[in-house]
Amino acid sequence: MGEEEERSNLEIGSDQDQEEEKGEHQVVKFLDSVDSYLTLFESLSTTLRQGYLELASARQSMGASRINSALFDLKYHCAATSLQVMQEDGNPS
Repeated sequence: MGEEEERSNLEIGSDQDQEEEKGEHQVVKFLDSVDSYLTLFESLSTTLRQGYLELASARQSMGASRINSALFDLKYHCAATSLQVMQEDGNPS
């Protein structure tokens, strides 16, 4: 009876190790996703900052009356990129 209990405890420990590895894998996957998100966010911020600086430079050189918000195209445009979130089972949400 002692051997059966020991075997049962080893199986439970093995199952717990597998669950722990699965949990660690999910944490690493999540952290990779967060890193990718932050990298893209920083890239977007840099691009927007550069665009605002170029617009300010154009207004400075051409005069505020020649470049103002009345001349901006305010229509909605399709995004150049899109984001699709996948669930654990691989199906789009």
